[in-house]
Amino acid sequence: MHLDLLRIDPSETLKAEVPLVTVGVPDGVRNGGGALQQTLTSIEVESVVSEMPAAIEIDITSLIIGDSLHVSDLLDQEPRITTDPVRTIVNILAPRLSAISGEEAGEEGEEGEESGGEEESQE
Repeated sequence: MHLDLLRIDPSETLKAEVPLVTVGVPDGVRNGGGALQQTLTSIEVESVVSEMPAAIEIDITSLIIGDSLHVSDLLDQEPRITTDPVRTIVNILAPRLSAISGEEAGEEGEEGEESGGEEESQE
């Protein structure tokens, strides 16, 4: 086994990846049947080591279908973020259930017709 110890000066400024933690269930998912798509799970923060956050929490409960949350939306809450502000963190996607249901219903109807035709030819 090998162990390296590193002493970090608590007053030193450092860039580090900090995890993003989403809090809550978006309204568009809970009530609208949408889907949450999270494209970023961490962001880069430049801070004094002693003040470096362990994680950044994002409340996503008010997001509805079609809404997006970008890094720029977090800069008021955490000005030490150095990740590109135009990067998207989360999207609330529209439900695809109705399109899939229609296709599946059409396939079932076709299969039912085919099996009905086979039964007639066997008789």
